Formats: sequence, structure tokens, C-alpha cells
Amino acid sequence: MLQNTIVVLKTNLIGQRMVDNMKKTIVFILPFILLLGCSHAAIKYPADISEFIKIADECQYLAGEWDSSIPKERQVTLEKEVNVTCPKATELQKKLSTKYQENKKLLDVINDYDF
Repeated sequence: MLQNTIVVLKTNLIGQRMVDNMKKTIVFILPFILLLGCSHAAIKYPADISEFIKIADECQYLAGEWDSSIPKERQVTLEKEVNVTCPKATELQKKLSTKYQENKKLLDVINDYDF
């Protein structure tokens, strides 16, 4: 009976050490797996598409900032910025839609914006 108890205790200790080692391994490796999943490079677009995305995002940001409750001078400033940025974005969108009409992936990126 005593031998059976010793065998069970040894087995439990060995099993516990294995579990502890697996936990340490998982804790060590998990950050690397997460980083690898997130570290893939952003999609590399042609320069003109990247410029369009930058301008289009700025237009959408500025348009979203305008609110009737903000101070009048901020409203005027935002309107001026929107009136400069958004027409550029619209013009680029038309130009790039024509240029990349055969490239569905780029066309989807371009047409993702609605001005």
C-alpha cells in the first residue's frame, strides 16, 4: 500500500512539473506568436494611392470634427480646411479610379471612401 502511495505521489510530482514547464513555455512563446500575427507589414500601396488615403482620411476626420456646438472660430477654421482637403480627395478619387480601373483591390480601396 505504501509503495502504491509513493508511486502515485511521484507520478503527481512529475505530472505537476510537466504542467509547470508547459505553462512557462506557453507564457514565453505566446508573446512571440502574438507579435508575429500583428507584425506583418501594412499593405504597400503605390505612392499615389497612399497619398490619396492620407488626404481622404484627413477629409473624413475634419468633416467629423465639425459640430454646431463648437466655437464659431473653430467652425470657420474647420470649414476652410474641409474646403481645401475634401475637393482634393474627391479629385484624386476620380483620377485614381480611372487609372486603376483594372485593379480590383486598389479600386476597392479607392471606392471605400464616400465624400
